[in-house]
Amino acid sequence: MTQIVDDSKFAVMLTFDMDAESAFLANDPENAHRVGVLSQGQYGPKVGVPRLIELLERKGLPATMFVPGWCAEKYPDAVRAAVSVGWEIAHHGYHHIPPASQTREEEAESILKGIAAIDKVAGKAPIGYRSPSWDFSSNTLDLLTQNGFLYSSNMMDNDVPYLHPVSSSAGPIVELPIQWILDDAPFFMFSRPAVRPISALSNAFEHWSEEFEGLYAERERGKIYVLTMHPFISGRPSRVRLPATSSPKPRKPDDEFTRRGLTGQVQDYPAPAMPALAERVGLGRLGEGKDRPDMGLDFPFGH
Repeated sequence: MTQIVDDSKFAVMLTFDMDAESAFLANDPENAHRVGVLSQGQYGPKVGVPRLIELLERKGLPATMFVPGWCAEKYPDAVRAAVSVGWEIAHHGYHHIPPASQTREEEAESILKGIAAIDKVAGKAPIGYRSPSWDFSSNTLDLLTQNGFLYSSNMMDNDVPYLHPVSSSAGPIVELPIQWILDDAPFFMFSRPAVRPISALSNAFEHWSEEFEGLYAERERGKIYVLTMHPFISGRPSRVRLPATSSPKPRKPDDEFTRRGLTGQVQDYPAPAMPALAERVGLGRLGEGKDRPDMGLDFPFGH
């Protein structure tokens, strides 16, 4: 893979996975008969998404929302509300079924149905992909290339964006790495039968802010901060302010970072694309003609 390094900006990316009931149904089909269980997920598009939109709009912060195609079809108003304030809508499967549990044909169908659903509801086909449960299969990357995706946000092998050793019709596929420590589910998710204590808000804030401090200290190495949240979890009144408060202000006037969705506003992606690519992932321009050290680690995907 080839890492993308730029020290001009530190990118803080706010992302939300609007799973609604789909995750509960994927985990156990019997949940279709458990109205109370499903209501946990329904809180996301009904209450959490509007509350998060209101907060981030007030603070002038954009976001990316990953949506299973089935959820886009069932909750089009939540998706369109996010689109109306400039949020990016990205792909999160169709039924929130982990790709690693599917055949290649099943996964291909999920990707195609998800694309069609988001295109119809959001008015634009998705260019980013986050697999349900971050459970990539051995076929996923190939299917993303076939369907013209520009980026993936699934891997935990780095905290610097990098290029996968494949290209779609739109160009190289960018990886924007994630980590469980920057996900709200390990702190707050509570669902039978796999119950666990619900963390205090201060616990999540401490983890998220300390991770921010560590990555910010290494910003000249091109680090990024990708926060992953779920509207039915982080959309609660007691938690809704966390996304906007867990990334501190720049330390001094010449420190600069961006808070944005995963792809920003760049439309075209010309080869060889490094300057446009850096802008696309929110890291600022690398600078045309400006030499940069090759930080690449050339080893196969899935090591």
